[in-house]
Amino acid sequence: MTINRILAHTIVSGLLLTLLIPFIISTSFFFPFITGKNFAFRIITELVFGLWLILALRDVNFRPKFSWLGTALAVFVALIGIADIMSPNGFKSFWSNFERMEGFITLIHLFAYFVVASSVLQSEKRWMRFFQTSVAASVIMSFYGMFQLAGKITINQGGVRLDGTLGNATYLAVFMLINFFLALFLLIRSRKSVAWRWVYGIAMILQLYTLYHTATRGAILGLIGGLFVAAASVVLTTREKVVRVISGGVLAVIVLVVLLGMGAKNYEFVKNQPSFVRLTSISTSEAGPRFMVWTMAWQGFKERPILGWGQESFNYVFNKYYDPKMYAQEQWFDRTHNIVFDWLIAGGALGLLGYLSIFFLALYYLWKQAEMYFSLKQWCKRFFQFARGHEIPHLLEKSVLSGLLAAYFFQNLFVFDNITSYILFFSVLAYIHTISARPFVKLTQHGKPDPALVNRVLVPLVIVFTVFGVYVINASPMRVSAALIDALRPQQEGPTKNLEYFKKALSYSTVGDSEVREQLAQAAIQVLYAQSVPLALKQEYYNFARVELIKQTERTPDDARYFLFLGSFLNRAGNTDEAIAALERSFALSPNKQTIMFELASSYVNKGDFPKALEIMKRAYDLEPAFSESRIIYAVVAIYAKDFSLASELTKPLEDSSREYDDRLIQAYTNAGRLETVSTLLEKKVEQNPTDSQARFTLAGSYLSRGLRTKAVDVLQTVLTDFPTQKDQADYYIREIQAGRNP
Repeated sequence: MTINRILAHTIVSGLLLTLLIPFIISTSFFFPFITGKNFAFRIITELVFGLWLILALRDVNFRPKFSWLGTALAVFVALIGIADIMSPNGFKSFWSNFERMEGFITLIHLFAYFVVASSVLQSEKRWMRFFQTSVAASVIMSFYGMFQLAGKITINQGGVRLDGTLGNATYLAVFMLINFFLALFLLIRSRKSVAWRWVYGIAMILQLYTLYHTATRGAILGLIGGLFVAAASVVLTTREKVVRVISGGVLAVIVLVVLLGMGAKNYEFVKNQPSFVRLTSISTSEAGPRFMVWTMAWQGFKERPILGWGQESFNYVFNKYYDPKMYAQEQWFDRTHNIVFDWLIAGGALGLLGYLSIFFLALYYLWKQAEMYFSLKQWCKRFFQFARGHEIPHLLEKSVLSGLLAAYFFQNLFVFDNITSYILFFSVLAYIHTISARPFVKLTQHGKPDPALVNRVLVPLVIVFTVFGVYVINASPMRVSAALIDALRPQQEGPTKNLEYFKKALSYSTVGDSEVREQLAQAAIQVLYAQSVPLALKQEYYNFARVELIKQTERTPDDARYFLFLGSFLNRAGNTDEAIAALERSFALSPNKQTIMFELASSYVNKGDFPKALEIMKRAYDLEPAFSESRIIYAVVAIYAKDFSLASELTKPLEDSSREYDDRLIQAYTNAGRLETVSTLLEKKVEQNPTDSQARFTLAGSYLSRGLRTKAVDVLQTVLTDFPTQKDQADYYIREIQAGRNP
């Protein structure tokens, strides 16, 4: 018994330790706010799961129990697993990448976490300690946020939106949101203790303060919606007049706060509050991109309606059904920013139904009083009893937990989960399962297991497999992440050492390879253009980056992103023919994305095939004429193709704006020998940018190239007057020009 108690206490300590994961920042890993937290969660979960297996083998009381909620969660995980197997990139669907660290591997760990928590945290006392620890962690995080707000600690995202140690204001917001409802739940549980009510009340104030200063609209709307659901649940289910009046008052206050908030946004004193301004500045222009992304997701769902595309696969849908009107937005969405569409894409209709069933059954068990057997008839009977005001025990607690689930679901309609919110959500599910589940009869009817078999055979096997699993799942990815950070840092030995780290990172052939290759391509370009790097090292960088990028396209043959990276790299390295082949493949996979067309047109310009470049840019321009970048590049290509009338037609709407004298247009006209046009554009640039001394030097150079030496000197004379710090350089050019030389 002593060993079993030690195992149980160790497992509980491990579960409590997961609540401190939000504070982990691993600067030695790539994506320090993501990877460290996820690696910690995986390792802790693997260890406590192994200990739990030993405990469950030794003591039948710690074996899993049955509820339809747990069954729904298991079915959901299984459905997503099948969808991931059918994914266009099964490797990423399973392992994810360093930026997200989700995928099926995380889903498995979350399910294991659910099983362990619901099997070991069996008593109300243990669960209350667990939730108290979570609330305490949120209070500490609130104080951290206050130091950020005071300027004592850097806000990692910049600006004024608090992000704590999570590195993202949205992640901090949902962390505070869930813990606010947990604190309210504990406050109601402690209604007989004045001291604890004060503690939880202060915690809730701190959580609300921090949540407000994250300026995260989805979480704030989730808070309002969750409180509304909680209060409405009380109003609809209690027959106590006082409780109904108080709950009705809460509903009225919620509505009043929303109305006052929307009405107060036009007052001057409110406009000086950045967080409040952001929270009340929801506009159609901001919502438009989200709707476009959701439309793309719907197209992707219709293509694979049953089991979807697998996790981490929205990028395929985004590229294939890209809306050209999204030119001003992020070009590589990997999430829909809506939990419904995210699971529609990841698991299709079956996956989404599985996910929604988790919420339905969680609410069902909250209000069912953990009856022994599922009965639709009994559930309907209770529903109508609630509507008539039939009183049930712990009504307020159930209402608060219902509000928590509603708030969590509602805010996820605008954002997506992270490991911190996942831990809290699965913890709440485990708690509901614990108070609702019944034993599996077949597992308990045989009595105590054979000690010899357990201690001599099964326990050693569990230990071996646990240690093996921890190493295999985590060791190589952690090494890759650390090596990549070293590859990106300036090394005393120079770029040769950086290349060694890149090679080391890719030698493991595991999760993160795609991100390593992206960073390698960027580093290789910098090396190729660096003056001080020896030619042999440049060649080594080029060869290695080219080979690795080709490997990536072979691993993900239907991903437009990596063909674009390969083509862009080859283009800048001067390998035009190979660049065109890669970019044509990228273009075929994402035929409406202008950025791909820009790079492809550039390759054809480099090759001297101007008609083909014009054809591509015409398509890019026609897709969305409002995209000024497309207009400018189309005009640049027209200039190289000597179609000056088309270029003039394209640039006419840009007159009297800074885009009219875009440097690329000036360079194109210069290369085409249209020096008079160059001077005209530079004159406008100088006129509209009187503080730009470099523009005047460039204008003087354009006059000189046309043989207008006097005009060139006149411009340089204005530099002497207006820019005293540039006097030496201007004097030098003036002397050279007056001496008949071209400096």
